[in-house]
Amino acid sequence: MKRTALILTAAFVATAGVWAADFSADTVKSGNYVHVPAGEVLRGGTVLTGAVVVVDGDVDGDLMAFAAYVEVNGNVTGDLLAAAATIIVNGKVAGSAQCYGAAVSNAGSVAGSLEAAGAALFLRGSVGGDVDSAGVATWVGALSPATSRPRADTSPWRTARGSRATSRTGPRSSSSRPPRP
Repeated sequence: MKRTALILTAAFVATAGVWAADFSADTVKSGNYVHVPAGEVLRGGTVLTGAVVVVDGDVDGDLMAFAAYVEVNGNVTGDLLAAAATIIVNGKVAGSAQCYGAAVSNAGSVAGSLEAAGAALFLRGSVGGDVDSAGVATWVGALSPATSRPRADTSPWRTARGSRATSRTGPRSSSSRPPRP
């Protein structure tokens, strides 16, 4: 747990400067379990922190979420910044999304660009802009019905829904790639 807290703190410090000039928090919620129920609308800039953050409702503005587990099932009309061990985006993000965690899953839609850093990025939803991933493996597309497991795509240049996806890890030799499932 200490390692997760250290990673979240580092991610917050690294990204806070980027957002600080443009972000003002109108709504701040914190606690062990922070839940925005379906039908609830949070207006303006929203900051949610806790061990678990689940957004089933809507955020009319930008959303910053910091927790061990973040799940966004509702709509966000602005940008999303999330730092957590696990981040799941099943809803719609009208702006861009920056997700920093060990596992990042996008089964929803991001109208802007998606920047993800972590050990694994599962990209099953749609992204309107560029996809920038820095991590060990990226899975693109739906689960394979034959194997019931995603196919790892660890190449440094990938295409997702017509956009150019980049990886900060650079080219890898064939010997450093993990075996394909």
